[in-house]
Amino acid sequence: MKHRVLVIGLGQIGMGYDLRLDPDFHISTLARAFSMHTDFELTGGVDLETSRRKLFEKEYLRPSFSSIEQAIAETQPNIIAISVPTENHFEVFLEVLKFSKPEVILCEKPLSYKLTEAEEMIRVASDSGVILLTNYMRRCDLAVIEVRRRILR
Repeated sequence: MKHRVLVIGLGQIGMGYDLRLDPDFHISTLARAFSMHTDFELTGGVDLETSRRKLFEKEYLRPSFSSIEQAIAETQPNIIAISVPTENHFEVFLEVLKFSKPEVILCEKPLSYKLTEAEEMIRVASDSGVILLTNYMRRCDLAVIEVRRRILR
């Protein structure tokens, strides 16, 4: 069974970083990673900007939405990736849980700029039976790996 994924936020991390790069060598965004992995099905994207939604639909041949509620209703994801600006993570997280109880919510780092919001997100996810993960994609960046290697010498 493939995991159904909805990406909320189609900016750089959601879709932009690798948009014009060869997918055989560059997987730097949520949309590309989920669309290429055989265990996942990218079901749609959400963004407030019409131009980003149109680009997403053209590149990934999946529907896009301006409404989280509509996107969840139409795509029925069991994984939701949140890649909106950090100051909106808490609000979007709560909106997601208002309309669904996905198995997993993957949220870009940091969870919030406010410790109280981050702690509340962790508590609400736990109480709801939702696994909350934070994406630290830079851990697999070759440049970061090289810096770490040099430090550990």
